[in-house]
Formats: sequence, structure tokens, C-alpha cells
Amino acid sequence: MEADIIKEEFQNSISMYGVKYAKLVADADSNVHKMILDSRPYDEIQVEKIVCHNHLYRNFCNKLEDIAKNTHCT
Repeated sequence: MEADIIKEEFQNSISMYGVKYAKLVADADSNVHKMILDSRPYDEIQVEKIVCHNHLYRNFCNKLEDIAKNTHCT
């Protein structure tokens, strides 16, 4: 769902705002970039993906906290 909304934003960016997005900031496992590339919102621009390491780090820390909470030491 989120990916569909972002793809739609790229497809409508020229008509709604008069802009073309050249870059997308996303986490490493995001499928949004592929959806945008497949939809080809702009013929002359290949949208570049920038990996957000802060997002990756936050997810990693959250997973570690979950493991710690669910691990029972005897």
C-alpha cells in the first residue's frame, strides 16, 4: 500500500507540482524503487535510490530489543 502511494506521487508529480523527482531515499530492502522504475514516471530520468542507513540502523536496534525482550535466561 505504501509503495503504491509513493509510486502514484512520482507519476503525478509533474501535473500536480511541476517537478520531477530524481532521487528516492529508502531502506535497503524497499521494493518501492523497483515499482517506480517499472512505472517509468519520467522518460528521460532514471530515478536513483539512496539507501537510508539511519533507517537500517533503527530497524536493526528494534530487532535487537525484541530479541532481548523475548529471550528468557535461566
